[in-house]
Amino acid sequence: QVRLDPHDPSVAEDLFAFFFYGSLAALVFSFLPLIEFEVAPTVADWLGFAPWLLLVSVGFLIPVMWGIYWGSRRVDPGRLGILLQLEALVGIGSAALFAGEPFGWTQALGAALVISAGFLEVIGNR
Repeated sequence: QVRLDPHDPSVAEDLFAFFFYGSLAALVFSFLPLIEFEVAPTVADWLGFAPWLLLVSVGFLIPVMWGIYWGSRRVDPGRLGILLQLEALVGIGSAALFAGEPFGWTQALGAALVISAGFLEVIGNR
């Protein structure tokens, strides 16, 4: 069990900082097409994708990040790292499914190793 320090920032503060600075970085990156297209995004462009951005943020990103920040305070770092490696499995699966990337025995073996490492860490350290 990980001890929680009362002086650590709250999950809400961590989440706010993550999204605030992430939004600033996204704003900077949104002007990168200026180099290629020599045209800045218009207000209509921003208003066009703002509802989708809000929907994805409120409906998916904020709950997921809240869970990760909340859980990371209660799980030891080694176990958390292995559990978060499951993201690789989702990446492999979605790449094979949506992008037509190859999925052969080497990818299956890698996915099995990630899953087994996660299970061994969780089951072995009760």
